[in-house]
Amino acid sequence: MSEIDLFKLDGLIIRDNHSSFIIKINYNLPIHRISQEEEAKLLFGRIKDSVSHEFWQEIQQERLYFCISATYTLVHDDNREIRLWQGSFQPRNNQRCLIKESDLFQNNKFVEDVLTATRLDNVLENLRLTGLDTKWTIGDVKSVIVTFETRCSTKRHTFKPNSPIIPANRLRDILTKRYTTFTQLLD
Repeated sequence: MSEIDLFKLDGLIIRDNHSSFIIKINYNLPIHRISQEEEAKLLFGRIKDSVSHEFWQEIQQERLYFCISATYTLVHDDNREIRLWQGSFQPRNNQRCLIKESDLFQNNKFVEDVLTATRLDNVLENLRLTGLDTKWTIGDVKSVIVTFETRCSTKRHTFKPNSPIIPANRLRDILTKRYTTFTQLLD
């Protein structure tokens, strides 16, 4: 089983200035995990709960955004070569291939919005290579990637011990505490 077939979570924390950080979290969801609507609904509900728990302050201040992209295969028309691709198909246009543009996270709408956006027909429609002069076509979708992004205050935001974005080597340092701050996390 390749990495692309696994449910995967990764995060990134970037110091924005002395008083804030930018946080990005990516959930890689294999297409087979979200192809059945009931299973997808449960999975997106768990993601919503996790994100709501970690970023409740940012949600209250309307500073948590999400977008949806995908990993997919491209097939060459002439030689049938297959390439795994993520992001923009146009090399000169460094835009991500988005299934859903960046949108404000809303607790009461998230699951339904993501369910609609990640239906396979919607995903394929948003990934179409219309208007391009190319010998490549989309083969199949391997995974959907839900990305969350926010800017957090270094003084106010606290990570919970079960936070999905705390690096494993720092997690053991805070397991006995109820939370940790950005400063403690990066020390």
